[in-house]
Amino acid sequence: MQNRTLNKPTLFGYGLTTKAIAKKLGGGCIFFDDNATKPYADKEGNQILPSHLFDPQDSQLEVTTPSVPPHHPLIKSARNLMSEYDYFAKDMPFSIWISGTNGKTTTTQMLEHLLKKRGGVAGGNIGTPLAELDPKAPIWILESSSFTLHHTNIASPNIYLLLPITPDHLDWHGTPQQYEADKLKPLLTMKEGEMALVPKGLNLPKTSAFVVEYDSSEFLEEYFSIDSSKIRFKSAFLEDALLALSVTKVLFDEVDYATINAFTLDNHRQEETTDSLGRLWVNDSKATNLDATIQAVKGYDDRFIHLIVGGDDKGADLTPLFELLSTKEVQLYTIGANSEKLATLSNKHDINFTACETLESAIQTIAKERSQNDVALLSPASASFDQFNSYKHRGEEFFKFIRNI
Repeated sequence: MQNRTLNKPTLFGYGLTTKAIAKKLGGGCIFFDDNATKPYADKEGNQILPSHLFDPQDSQLEVTTPSVPPHHPLIKSARNLMSEYDYFAKDMPFSIWISGTNGKTTTTQMLEHLLKKRGGVAGGNIGTPLAELDPKAPIWILESSSFTLHHTNIASPNIYLLLPITPDHLDWHGTPQQYEADKLKPLLTMKEGEMALVPKGLNLPKTSAFVVEYDSSEFLEEYFSIDSSKIRFKSAFLEDALLALSVTKVLFDEVDYATINAFTLDNHRQEETTDSLGRLWVNDSKATNLDATIQAVKGYDDRFIHLIVGGDDKGADLTPLFELLSTKEVQLYTIGANSEKLATLSNKHDINFTACETLESAIQTIAKERSQNDVALLSPASASFDQFNSYKHRGEEFFKFIRNI
């Protein structure tokens, strides 16, 4: 059962990225996975073994699925560990990596939309493993999670876009400082002539890359000569669009307003609808953390906001959100597992709130209280698993309840 005889890597975690690698190699690989209680084989001829059976003496190369944390016994005992990015480093064409706490998926999608005419393809954390990307494509646009970046030591981007970051996944990274360091890790291997576009105020490592630090949409507009009045997106999505356009400006001296304005946002991202009375409701169910909700509130603060928040916040400190809400015209409607915490914060910051427990109750309450020109916004700042199967399920239920008003 020694992988050195197969000339194939040992794979940690039976996940999307590692299964794609095994498929590309024709199967016959060995996986070690926490969910395997006893050895078994899949239809591709791969062997899936319990994690505790891994012997580093029997492996010449290990590739991990990104989510396996640094403190896991597999990672700690591995002698020749690679990330998915490292494994495909030699095959990787010109690459643009995109990371950040929020907005990296949208920015990746926008950039793929802009670069499709030039053969650009997107992958990584966005859902397409690198093993499934065309190595002959001229440009890879890779949404890059902090997990992947932590495990990556060889591969390096030609352009790195880092969106604003706030502490996240601290149970995985350990500290906010380590989370930030992992987000900035690509700068360590970048070369002269390559560009990194990162938020101001971070503890930048020494790098040979040309680093542009930004602090606002206005800075991006001025620095890259982009006219935001010609872009239809607003708030956080405007910044995503500006970052994507900054790349095409640098690479091709092109700012294609028509193409960026033709981009369609994913479902459950500030997705607008109206009820039978023509009143605006916004589904931002994908706002599963603090910063996403802050951006959504800023995007609609030209109206009175009926804001639905709550769910499983995984212990996050939501104080910055409530500090912002205390300066806005807003009525809060709390739902989900952290309702008591939200009530405490609302009282502390003198914000009016109604404890609704469920999404349906919140929508029914808002429908009775709101005026025609107000906006009702579902932007929970929390994961959905306390009451729903996923953020998509939560968003779908939101629309169903609106239709029944």
